[in-house]
Amino acid sequence: MKFDLNNPRILALTGVMTALVFALTRPIVPTPIGYTHLGDVAIYFTALAFGPWAGMIAGGVGTALADLLSGGYAHFAPLSLLVHGLQGLVVGLIYRQMKGSGVGLFISLLVGGVIVVGGYFLGEMLVPIWGGPSGAVGEVWFNVVQVLVGSVGGLVYLGVLRAYPRLSQMGE
Repeated sequence: MKFDLNNPRILALTGVMTALVFALTRPIVPTPIGYTHLGDVAIYFTALAFGPWAGMIAGGVGTALADLLSGGYAHFAPLSLLVHGLQGLVVGLIYRQMKGSGVGLFISLLVGGVIVVGGYFLGEMLVPIWGGPSGAVGEVWFNVVQVLVGSVGGLVYLGVLRAYPRLSQMGE
């Protein structure tokens, strides 16, 4: 199905996936090394299943809204919009370019993780309100854990694809 926001099905699907990213990003999950969230699971799933444009919109808008409505994280909303939007776009583009192969899945998840870790590092490093240099260095491991947890979205996608093979046609 071609991505066209004038198509009510695509608009609704993108809206639902944006809401899912928001719903999984908003709750903070404690881990042994700090806090993370599950929003990346939905971003990866959306980009793999529905393509780069849905991944970009759902990833960027969903995480930015979660930051805005989570009290102490509102100042991160612009950075989240940019980083997670780019994550969803690039993951979807790489996966489609590599024809949905297993290698394509691995590379797309790896590059998506690099975008998140590198994007937050650079953003926090350059903008003092986002943490400055010391904050950027201190957040790297939290972001690595977040994208590793988020890569479960690739496994979720494979499971849903196995049960519903037509899913592979959704992001074309």
